[in-house]
Amino acid sequence: MARVTKLEKRFERKERRRKINFRDQRVYFLIVCEGTKTEPQYFASFKTVLSPYTLDIETIGTAKNTLGVVETAIQRRNTSNKKYDSVWAVFDRDSFSERNFNNAINKADANSIKCAWSNEAFELWYILHFQYVDTGISRKDYHRYITSQLEKHLPKFRYKKNNPEMYALLRRYGNQKQAAKWAKKLEKQYTGNDFAQHNPCTRVYALVEELNNPKIVLFPSLKPLSL
Repeated sequence: MARVTKLEKRFERKERRRKINFRDQRVYFLIVCEGTKTEPQYFASFKTVLSPYTLDIETIGTAKNTLGVVETAIQRRNTSNKKYDSVWAVFDRDSFSERNFNNAINKADANSIKCAWSNEAFELWYILHFQYVDTGISRKDYHRYITSQLEKHLPKFRYKKNNPEMYALLRRYGNQKQAAKWAKKLEKQYTGNDFAQHNPCTRVYALVEELNNPKIVLFPSLKPLSL
């Protein structure tokens, strides 16, 4: 049997202390969304699967354009009495101008705001729970595809925005882990900072990884666990 070195023992003690410290901490998320219901409802649902003492999610729906979402996130973080551990802006390309979309991402980066942007719509993240797509499609096509996948399990299902059950439905009938892998695959197809041309693409997976494994916010050196 191999001997345990002093270095290994010291590492084990450090890991035990880190786990204890994490159990005593709550990770505070601020998620500012372009939409007022669809995205806030989806992300707030993560609290239903993780212990409340480890995760605190504050979601805000703004009904503003891309740049307005980022500006709201900056203002909220800077003026709130709560110290947020992770601050995110969530918005879509939609019909916003290329300049507005790219400027929003650049401004977020300059102000340490993380972006879970989608091009062209948030529903791309939903579709990736069922199938890999690498060509741009319209919002109507997104809706039709989501309906076709879920009506296989729920014959009367019709996708509608603002459905508060989407997180639970995707968790039950889709594959979140595979969706993240496919989202990363899409992202790797593009280079440069002209994000408006990265279509289809979504960075929602990055926020989902943090929500599923909040301790990586406190300990960035840890790799995300399986979704």
